[in-house]
Amino acid sequence: MMRNLKSLMLLPLLASCSASIPTGPGVLVLPGEGKDLALFHRDEEDCRQFAREPLTSSPVKPQSDEEGQRLYDIGFIQCMYHKGHRVPLPDGLTYGSLQDAGGTAPGEMPRP
Repeated sequence: MMRNLKSLMLLPLLASCSASIPTGPGVLVLPGEGKDLALFHRDEEDCRQFAREPLTSSPVKPQSDEEGQRLYDIGFIQCMYHKGHRVPLPDGLTYGSLQDAGGTAPGEMPRP
């Protein structure tokens, strides 16, 4: 009986060690040029699911909440960019450099 009680007491401790799945993106994405708000919201829902899928279906889980959010954001940004919306870019990477490399850019994302 005492062994079962000790095991039950460890469950909350073990649960607190696992990273949680993000509930949404941690980045600002804006509608692409010529995209209406209704389309943007549909694309956003599709991309939230796209970003969530690898985190929930993979046997390898993120080690921390921060890593989970980073992986989610990467998938979300890739999906929204593919659908033609404006997404944030890391410093030093510009839409011009993407176009020079043969990529296409849906428009400049304003700096916060």
